[in-house]
Amino acid sequence: MTPKIGYDDPLFSRGGISMESVSPEVQATSRKNYSAILRAITDAGQVNVADQLVVHEATISRMKQPGGDIERVALILAGAGICLNSQTQVTVEREVFESLKVLARANLDTVDATKV
Repeated sequence: MTPKIGYDDPLFSRGGISMESVSPEVQATSRKNYSAILRAITDAGQVNVADQLVVHEATISRMKQPGGDIERVALILAGAGICLNSQTQVTVEREVFESLKVLARANLDTVDATKV
């Protein structure tokens, strides 16, 4: 049985979880998550985020650094199959999306045929 790694474990905090050790799909999702988190912090304002969390702004800066807490959390979320989106984006199941594309294409073809 593989031992579990805790947050205080040096493997977790110092490289046990890395982009290089996961699949390309998880890497891509992790990068999207990392960017979404950084964008959200920028949009909200780093000082405001720090105030909301009752921490110093420098703490947020350290967390944002490459290899920092935010990057690791983004990787963990990606490993769990979670892809973060901004509040202006909508996520639907792929099957629903593909169905909507088919219906839209059929409708567009019908509209084009009536104009001829």
